[in-house]
Amino acid sequence: MGIDRKKRVLKYLVSSLSFALIFGFALACVSGKPTEGETPKNTGEQAQETELTLGQAVEYEGLRVSVIDYKFTSSYETNWTEGPREAPEGAKYLWVYVKAQNVGEDKIDLPFDTYFEVMYKAKVLPGELGFGMTIKNEPTYQFDSVYPGYGSEGWLIYEIYKKAESSNIKIQLSDPRLPSGVEYHWRLKK
Repeated sequence: MGIDRKKRVLKYLVSSLSFALIFGFALACVSGKPTEGETPKNTGEQAQETELTLGQAVEYEGLRVSVIDYKFTSSYETNWTEGPREAPEGAKYLWVYVKAQNVGEDKIDLPFDTYFEVMYKAKVLPGELGFGMTIKNEPTYQFDSVYPGYGSEGWLIYEIYKKAESSNIKIQLSDPRLPSGVEYHWRLKK
């Protein structure tokens, strides 16, 4: 067999193998059926929303997470700043006390503080505390990687409209480790 013929056969084999791999990958991607044990993908249907009360916990992926309490203030102080931070005109601060614990069998990352979102009339409001900031003289929720039986609890702070009523506010957990299409919300009712 000549060198030119070997090159053509090799080129044909590489092309055929590449085509088979691409076709197989494409077929796997468009298959709509989940295999046994696989979580079905969100198909655009409305998310399964579970409304919880304060203190009620959810468990997923080796975590137990709950929103325990809340309060409103006109200012707060951190260990990074001198003096209190006053709420802008027309606003107030919502403090939310959260708790996350590792109830699994391995070391695990707690939910980031940004996974707790305040929703006011369907608008998501950002948190006030930056990475590593702590509230002066108050427990502050800190995400971390912890061993079984350990966790974190403390306050998170959000700026919210001054006239906002607690009945129109809910805390949403947006951890990407939650099953697809599942959302948890805590209503601020005492």
